[in-house]
Amino acid sequence: MKRNVSYQSNKGRTAAFVAAVALATIGIALYMITGGNLLKITDFIRPNAEVKSAPPIASGQTDKKQYQEKDNISSDNPASSPQPSSVHNSQLDEYRRYALEKINEDRQKFGKQPVYLSTNVAAQVHAEELVQTRHLSHWTTDGMKPYMRYSVNGGIGYVAQNAAAQYTQIDDPVFKSRIDACKRGLAYCDPVDIKKAIDTAEYNMMYNDAESEWGHKDNILDKYHTHVSIGIAYDSVDFAMVQNFENQYIMWDKQIGYEKSTGIVTMKGKIEGDIELQTINIYYDPLPKSQTYGDNYNKTSYGGGTLEALVVKPAPFGYTYPETQGYMIMVANKWDITNNGTAEQFAIEFSLNRLSSQYGDGAYTVILWGKDKSEGNIPLTNIALFKN
Repeated sequence: MKRNVSYQSNKGRTAAFVAAVALATIGIALYMITGGNLLKITDFIRPNAEVKSAPPIASGQTDKKQYQEKDNISSDNPASSPQPSSVHNSQLDEYRRYALEKINEDRQKFGKQPVYLSTNVAAQVHAEELVQTRHLSHWTTDGMKPYMRYSVNGGIGYVAQNAAAQYTQIDDPVFKSRIDACKRGLAYCDPVDIKKAIDTAEYNMMYNDAESEWGHKDNILDKYHTHVSIGIAYDSVDFAMVQNFENQYIMWDKQIGYEKSTGIVTMKGKIEGDIELQTINIYYDPLPKSQTYGDNYNKTSYGGGTLEALVVKPAPFGYTYPETQGYMIMVANKWDITNNGTAEQFAIEFSLNRLSSQYGDGAYTVILWGKDKSEGNIPLTNIALFKN
């Protein structure tokens, strides 16, 4: 199936105990770009596998880009933003550094550049929930997918999640009651060896991932990742680790924001290097809620919502964009891009009203796609804006 977007004239996620390790990553539909055409290669979600999704593309592109470090965003959200009970303490920081070393050792083995440690707390929030619920899921108990939780906790780029957990599983009721007593601090159990648990999780994701079609390994080795935020949580019997790999390529002057009263989405920033801004996609999810978690917590992969709109720059005088089937064409109110040869400045503004009037309350995820001139498509953001 091909979709062509072009101008037209107005004319026309313990040693003494039995441990279970489970892993999961994102899966979304895969697209290929052929000129100005969108060719849909597959429509299914592969369990435990991250599949990159190239964007639909409009004719008339922009200029250049590369990455920078930074960590915050203003994102209108439907719920309070839970903070982890443990963000920085010397022990957790040591474990995060250890986990980062393991990631970068694996990346080095395969000729990839190291990733930097991000300070975004979404991974820690998620890891703590995994220990509390004792159930591995990409959804947090408020119904949010990783990119939603990332956005609410200050994310500024693109995130792709690996999650691992080691839960003590004992069927004998006597041992079950002892485990419960250990978790409550009423009895003693041999503590989990955290570094060993990190080693096991990383090894399984890298070298024992065939059941997940090597999606975790692909995520760890993705050459476009620049950062990773690592959540580590544990008690006397259980352990969980969340790796939120990030693409941070944009230096933001004005992070992606949504003004409810006007429905206007604005953004302003700079990208350096040889990455061209390709297009802006808007994906839709219903508002997350606790029932969303109940409906999805057993799933081993998560989708990126439904593609509903493509934001395009204004057409030249005398031309317009044709209506399409499958997604809406939204013409930006402002699409200013300048390039000084080494960096590109952009300021973009568009109205969400037409789309939100059709779908109402929900999470509208803004995905900016870049293109490496010599390689391929790079997701620069997946920031969720909430209308409620």
